[in-house]
Amino acid sequence: MKWLQDLRQMSYPPEFRIKEPVWEELISSLSRETNVRSALAIVQSTSKDTEILELQKKLILALATNLWRTRQKMLDPTSGEPEVPMKKAFRHVSAMWDALHENGIEIQDHTHQSFHLGQTLNAIAFEPKAGLTGEVVIETVKPTVYFRKEVIQVGDVIVGTPLDSSASSK
Repeated sequence: MKWLQDLRQMSYPPEFRIKEPVWEELISSLSRETNVRSALAIVQSTSKDTEILELQKKLILALATNLWRTRQKMLDPTSGEPEVPMKKAFRHVSAMWDALHENGIEIQDHTHQSFHLGQTLNAIAFEPKAGLTGEVVIETVKPTVYFRKEVIQVGDVIVGTPLDSSASSK
């Protein structure tokens, strides 16, 4: 029946095919007693692949977060345009931003967005602020990063809360 499962997998595009579990390869190589070294090589290559993927994820997150921070420092907070002395360097930052976006990496800044409990955000602080009618993100400390629409880093934010009306009347 293995051939039927293999045939069924071939009816799907390559990106949707389910890979054969590594432990089945390990068991089959051990049960045939062909070569214990080949079984160990499978386990080692799988752990190396996992380690490489984890390192790639850490690298992507470090690049995305620090590129976002650099970009924020170059922009005028009122206009959102790059400041005059930063215009030349901002072209390169913008090119890196676009390259990440083209490869499925999106960086989301939450500043000035409304905040609701249950959102996929880490609220690291709540600050009472005058003039607010609801909870609003007043500062993004670390952006949310998505890879192909999947969250790989949850953003850290500071949330502004309305001043307590009873406290202000005293």
